[in-house]
Amino acid sequence: NDTTSSAAKTSSSASTSVGAYHMLAGDYSKYFTVLDDGVVMTTSDISPLVNRPVNLVVVEETPNATNTHNLQLFVMHRSDMLRFPGTMLDASGEVRENRPTGTRVRGIPLMQALSGDAAVENNTGAPKKV
Repeated sequence: NDTTSSAAKTSSSASTSVGAYHMLAGDYSKYFTVLDDGVVMTTSDISPLVNRPVNLVVVEETPNATNTHNLQLFVMHRSDMLRFPGTMLDASGEVRENRPTGTRVRGIPLMQALSGDAAVENNTGAPKKV
């Protein structure tokens, strides 16, 4: 299977009580589950969902309240996802607080995102800019 699996943590307000989570039944809930700690993950092949928006509803129950969390996902084919060269994955850097969008991160070399099968130049094999 050439699709992407996913896991997401549902967000909730700060609380001292631990919540119990479950997913409401819906068109796509059979493809996902919610773990005890609120992490949502795939449970089966999600290739039928590729290039489709997926809406899930997770219910969090605590002794004092019940909250619903709406998750909106878009399932992409693996070849359409952005990738970065493996050597870049160990990089770390910093940006000062409240800097404008586009501020360069200090300590990290400029990265080029790669996408799809056309991620390399045909003649040279060098990474293609996208």
